[in-house]
Amino acid sequence: SQKESLELATEVARVTNVKFKEGVGSNLEVVTAETELRQAQTNYYSAIYDALVAKVDLQKATGTLQK
Repeated sequence: SQKESLELATEVARVTNVKFKEGVGSNLEVVTAETELRQAQTNYYSAIYDALVAKVDLQKATGTLQK
């Protein structure tokens, strides 16, 4: 799921930063991990938005949308 992907990307970014600070990882690895984390965040929030839009569409279709 998107939430699991976000959690994994968060952990990868954390570990990559630790490796960099310990001198066993590169700056490129950090930038890549941070970029992938931002993409996972975008995907996660996009999925939430899509679910909310679908819920509203369903409520409109069934006449249960509260104003």
